[in-house]
Amino acid sequence: MIKNGLINFLRFISPIFSEKKLIAKSNQVIFLPFYHCISNTNHEYIKNLYPVRNEKIFINDLDFFTHYFKPVDLDFLLNNKTVKEPVFHLSFDDGLSDVYNVIAPILLKKGIPASFFVNTDFIDNKDLFFRYKASIIIEKFKNYTKKELLIKKINKNISLHLSVNNFNTIIKSIDYNNKHILDKIAVLIDIDFNEYLQTNKPYLTTKQINELIKKGFTIGSHSMSHPEYRTIKYIDQIKQTTESMKFITDNFKPKHKIFSFPFTDYNVSLDFFNYIYKNNIVDYSFATAGLKIDNLNKNFQRFAMDGTLIPADKLVKAEYLYFLFKKIFNKNVIYH
Repeated sequence: MIKNGLINFLRFISPIFSEKKLIAKSNQVIFLPFYHCISNTNHEYIKNLYPVRNEKIFINDLDFFTHYFKPVDLDFLLNNKTVKEPVFHLSFDDGLSDVYNVIAPILLKKGIPASFFVNTDFIDNKDLFFRYKASIIIEKFKNYTKKELLIKKINKNISLHLSVNNFNTIIKSIDYNNKHILDKIAVLIDIDFNEYLQTNKPYLTTKQINELIKKGFTIGSHSMSHPEYRTIKYIDQIKQTTESMKFITDNFKPKHKIFSFPFTDYNVSLDFFNYIYKNNIVDYSFATAGLKIDNLNKNFQRFAMDGTLIPADKLVKAEYLYFLFKKIFNKNVIYH
């Protein structure tokens, strides 16, 4: 709560600070913004999780970035860590079809490179992220006419202690290790996720990924099925990373083996990082802690741009102010 209050305050006062001076004072000239989805459509698989930035907001974001930072591709990022001028590299997680239909055309028009991280279990719409399943269930429940009867039926079959008032909260609290509960609820509420996938096609196809590669974009792994790594066993962390990275390598032949952590790399052990680097499973990894210095030079911390509709100038300036504030207390470096 204190952190959120401070960040909101920094966003409020950010207009009085110069972007160029903040970047120069922080000495952080590499900025790595990332998104999941850009769409003018309020997708029901996301709408109950967080707000999605539309095309207009996204284009304004890009105009802000290109004004204060130079867009660079993955090769530049990996080979020029001692750059002097401000640069940014865009990335997108989850491998949603909006990458192909909405995002890539905008980036190509503006000449901005990017990296796309995909969950290999979801390519070609073979399966659906458990959090997206939760959002679809919540949306179906909103329009359900006999809510009390449905709640009784679910509670009778699954011990969740649901009520009409706590339905959304409890459904969204179901984690990766209990994701099977969402499939059980889907049956009771008459949702067929396989049919949903084939009808709505939320994910990229193999053909679309290959076309994106031909257009100059880079592809990496985002794990197999999007677990939060700190909630699964070490052996499963290795499996999720190894098998997804092998799939990417075998099918798309990337120049660099890049991996982005689903959710966060928080509480992921140093042993994990040592294993994936030393065994050439991953060349470089990307996480989500914002503007921070990472003590592992192969692990890049990125800043999340979605989940809010706040303009990029306020978001980015507040993040630079927050970095400078943390620097006073030596809290701007992540040690694994």
